Amino acid sequence: MPGRTLKDTYMAKSMSDLNKLVDISKQKLGSNPKLLIKTSETMLKGAEESDMLGDEERAYVLFMRFFNIITAVKKMPEYRKQKDFYDKLIGQKNVLKCLDKAEALSQSLKNRYDYSEAQEIAKKLASLEDSSPEEKKFDEISDLETDKKSDSGEKSKSQSKESTPEPVAAPPPQPEGQITPVQLFSLLNENNEQMAIMDVRPAAEYEESHIRHRTCISVPSEIVTPGTTVTVIEKRLPEDSKSLWQQRGHLDHIVLVDWSSTLDKVNIGTTLRTLKDALFKYDSTVIIRSEPVVLEGGYEQWLYHYPQLSTNPHIKHSTMPAISSAPSLDFDYPDDINVEDILNPKKPPTPENSTDLSDSLLQFSQGMTDQSRAMIQMTQVNGDVGRMMPRIDRTTKPKPGTNQKTPQNQPITTSVTSRDSSDLYPSVSSLTSPSRSLNGGEKSNTATETKTLSTGNSVNLENQSSTALSIYSEELEKEKAELERIRQQKAEELASFQKEKDRIAKERESRIERLKSEENQLSKMEQMKATQAKDLAELLRKKKKLEEDIKRETTAGLQEEERKFQEEEARKVELVRMRQEEEKKQQRMEEVMRLRQERKKKEAEGQDAINSAQQQAKQIEEENQQKLREASERAEKLRQENDRKKLAEQKDKEARERAIEEAKQRDQERRDREAKSKIEAQRRQQEEQQRQKEEREKQERVRQEKEREEKERRTQDDKSRADLALRLAQDKMRRLNDKPQVRTIPSPNLPDGWEKQRDNKTGRYFYVDHKNSHTQWEPPVMYQPETRKDSGIQDPLRTPQREVYKTKLKDESEQGRSGGLKRSFSSPDISKLIEDEGPHKPSLPSVDRTKKPSQRVEPRPQPASTRPRNLNPTYGNVGSAMTGLRNLGNTCYMNSIIQCLNNCAPLVQYFLTDRYLYDINRDSGPNSSGYQVVDEFVVIVKALWSGQYRNITPRDFKYIVGKYQPMFAGYDQQDSQEFLTFVMDGLNEGLNKVKVQPKLPDSDTDKLSDIQAADIAWRRHCLLNQSIIVDLFQGMLRSTLTCLTCRHRSVTFEVFMYLSLPIPSGSRCSLQDCLQEFVKAEKMTGSSRWKCPNCRMERDTEKKIDIWKLPPLLIIALNRFVWEGMWRQKVNSYVDFPVNDLSLDKFVRGPQNNHHYQLYGVSNHYGTMDGGHYTAYCKNAVSKRWNKFDDHEVFDMSSSDVKTSAGFVLFYTTVNFTAPTYRQPF
Repeated sequence: MPGRTLKDTYMAKSMSDLNKLVDISKQKLGSNPKLLIKTSETMLKGAEESDMLGDEERAYVLFMRFFNIITAVKKMPEYRKQKDFYDKLIGQKNVLKCLDKAEALSQSLKNRYDYSEAQEIAKKLASLEDSSPEEKKFDEISDLETDKKSDSGEKSKSQSKESTPEPVAAPPPQPEGQITPVQLFSLLNENNEQMAIMDVRPAAEYEESHIRHRTCISVPSEIVTPGTTVTVIEKRLPEDSKSLWQQRGHLDHIVLVDWSSTLDKVNIGTTLRTLKDALFKYDSTVIIRSEPVVLEGGYEQWLYHYPQLSTNPHIKHSTMPAISSAPSLDFDYPDDINVEDILNPKKPPTPENSTDLSDSLLQFSQGMTDQSRAMIQMTQVNGDVGRMMPRIDRTTKPKPGTNQKTPQNQPITTSVTSRDSSDLYPSVSSLTSPSRSLNGGEKSNTATETKTLSTGNSVNLENQSSTALSIYSEELEKEKAELERIRQQKAEELASFQKEKDRIAKERESRIERLKSEENQLSKMEQMKATQAKDLAELLRKKKKLEEDIKRETTAGLQEEERKFQEEEARKVELVRMRQEEEKKQQRMEEVMRLRQERKKKEAEGQDAINSAQQQAKQIEEENQQKLREASERAEKLRQENDRKKLAEQKDKEARERAIEEAKQRDQERRDREAKSKIEAQRRQQEEQQRQKEEREKQERVRQEKEREEKERRTQDDKSRADLALRLAQDKMRRLNDKPQVRTIPSPNLPDGWEKQRDNKTGRYFYVDHKNSHTQWEPPVMYQPETRKDSGIQDPLRTPQREVYKTKLKDESEQGRSGGLKRSFSSPDISKLIEDEGPHKPSLPSVDRTKKPSQRVEPRPQPASTRPRNLNPTYGNVGSAMTGLRNLGNTCYMNSIIQCLNNCAPLVQYFLTDRYLYDINRDSGPNSSGYQVVDEFVVIVKALWSGQYRNITPRDFKYIVGKYQPMFAGYDQQDSQEFLTFVMDGLNEGLNKVKVQPKLPDSDTDKLSDIQAADIAWRRHCLLNQSIIVDLFQGMLRSTLTCLTCRHRSVTFEVFMYLSLPIPSGSRCSLQDCLQEFVKAEKMTGSSRWKCPNCRMERDTEKKIDIWKLPPLLIIALNRFVWEGMWRQKVNSYVDFPVNDLSLDKFVRGPQNNHHYQLYGVSNHYGTMDGGHYTAYCKNAVSKRWNKFDDHEVFDMSSSDVKTSAGFVLFYTTVNFTAPTYRQPF
């Protein structure tokens, strides 16, 4: 789409990862295809919105989920029964559009994922271009030697360069596992971050000063001993710290603080490391979200950065450094040392140039006797003397062999010069003989010389001074020669270093060029790959267009097979392509690893033997430390395992104690409830007596009213029968008067006196016997009775026993006395009319004794199932239907529905009297689920109504349900509406009286009225389904589609088991609002348009669902679980539903009846989609009281407490329930 901005990828890094989000096989879709289609429409809208916003990943996931849900719907049996209806709801264009969009998004995302992967590889290759640490080291050495070779004349130039400010380097990246005070301060200012600061300093120091924030707690170091656990720490924690400590599993960050530790000092055995391991590695009870981090520099750095955020910023942490017997070597050479002054020192002044030899000797003697003061002056002197003082950097160790040529017994020492001279003028001997000691003989000689000078012995002083000067000049010459040799050696080393540096620089440039060329090749390959992918996509589009043209010409079956084949082929191509991509990625990674290994190998070859030896020693030391750490960790794990076992045993013991305590508490509560129930029972008994009296009076009035109505009805029936008899008599007289014109058919095969005639009105032939004056429809039988030869008696077995129906065609008198002449029929028979007008004698009924009455055939009951059941009951004398059901593990949804159905009195009466045995359908085979569900349900109902058990275990019933519906086979939380649907379908199938369902032809009811069409639809449904479930629970809906162009209407009628009502948005609504939302018309536009048969094209349509017929027992399910995008959420709105009088007259469009319902059961759901609990509120048909069923517990409750925001499935009735009995029907 032009101008659309694509959103960055965030859901996955490859198409294989993204396709995992599309899979819906592990989700619970349910068995209601209409609900799934409505959910898929919501997903399709969300996918189109995401596509418009540029979120390609979310759009692709929603498109594919829409397609997968539609595929699942098409596999359902309801879809196969009403395929055209569901295809109209789905819309074929939606499916094709979804496939096109998903294919385009798949190709675009694939290119984007490939490009992102190429960028990551390019970054990794670019990181190889950086110079190695060894090359940087050679650069630094070269620069240092270049500075050393510069003479003292260039000093001002170097100082000017030093005064130029250098660019500030970027701060190094912060290593993982630690946090700076600045970062911690920014985290403390973020309100959406949950964190804790655990101060491990001693408790006294924490009380004196700590970080001023509510997330800071004290974990004193006294309780964090090596090897401790979180359980031990928690027991010894201060009370102020326990609250935040117990919430550590919900925190985003945990920061550990002591005085001054850093990450490199957090070793095994330290307080910070012990606490960190106990929280992150060995805590089996709480899993924290992220690894704890250490505050860099500790509390000292926090005081330095943010003293205002501490309770006492003036605290002083006195640290006593450890006293070591080893000499301190922590001193450095000065940065501004003049190498030329050391290598070419100026000659000291000769005694001839000295103006005062005694002053020099006195200065020499003073320097020898007070060396400590001389050393202090050496550190304070300025100029050349300050630059001459060496500073040793102990961070770098000297290389072996640098001092091999220096005599062992000739240490070089510094000398003190005159403060008035800037030249290097030593006044203390630099070289001493092996036999002389600075602390020994030298000290005594100095003391002697000092005493001699004080007495004025100038001769001895001159001799000693000349001897000392001569020795000093010789030793100075030797030192100069040695320094010259060292300078030449350093120059040679610098030259070799420079050559090595040039060689490494050339190799680095060649490697960079080679990597750049390889990177260019990779980019070209990626471009070629993208071009090929575009061509392949274009070919796939053309191929798909051609396939669509072919599919339009084929039948629906071939179309489905072709689509499945294409999907399978596409999956295979995608798998091959994904494998090829994985192989290419693996090859690129292997090439990168090979280059890295070659680089490391070349760098390793350039190291000298000393570094190699040091590396080997360091590696050996690390291996030893690693082994030590592994041994320590194994020991810690063993100890932790023992602690966990002890903790588990302790928890089990505590659980048992809690269970015992809870049992005692429940018993006490039960006793209290029983006492209350007795009082309540007495009150209810009085109310019941009053109610029964009123009920009897009401029934008497109703009986009298019915008797009056029955008397009137009988009177009306008698009158109707009299009118009917009069009309029949009149018709008979009219038929007698209107004699038909018959035609005589001569037949030579008839006996004498018989005649065959044809009735013109009916077109049938009849036979007239003129001898006996009667007629019959069947031809007369011609026979001669056979006589037995032995006796001459007729054989009755050979006489045909044929029943003859006779009727009188005309009134003819017998031959009179007047010569046997027949009366003329041209005039009426007056004598006959007089006889007819006379008193009518009633004719006596004739009984045919030759026939026996047929034997009455009565229906025989099917034998009940005799399989043993294990209800594992808890015995106790409770009332009828007051028994609880044990929870087998997340089976509260099943217990809630069973209790609601168990309080339906007509259904229970049907089972308790064993009438179901006359209807149960056991001929459907052993694998049929219907009659097995009926058998197990009857066992549960009879146990619940026996009044002998406090609670039972419906394990066998759950096994049968899970056997035929795997969704309920496990112990996961399920939807009670889906369980109710399966149980009702199973009962309907098992109790269906139609053993063999007939094949009904299609009926066209478009030209009929709604009443006639509804009657035909209901009768067709009853031809296939005849059970008590249909009679009690099933109603009918009318679905109307109206074309908005020509206003053509298409009406269909559907049977429903329960109403699934949507909940309007808002925190509170009524049941009437939900019904109004259910029957509200909705427009079908865009891809959901309907193909109008009148317009013969797709049009915008208005769809409306109305209630046509309601059952005697109505079940209403509130649709609390809805899809919001790609996630399913629960609606917790409060729905106000009536308890005593629910009127639905204004919602019923069929023939009006008295639709007033009373509530008798509610299935409640508490919680969310992740987890919840089901309970049931039911009204007992015997006591007329409301009870709460919470698995195995049953409580009394008030009718005012029935309405809650947890109401999920509502059970209503128009029948006044009476107490069921065990009376047999026959």
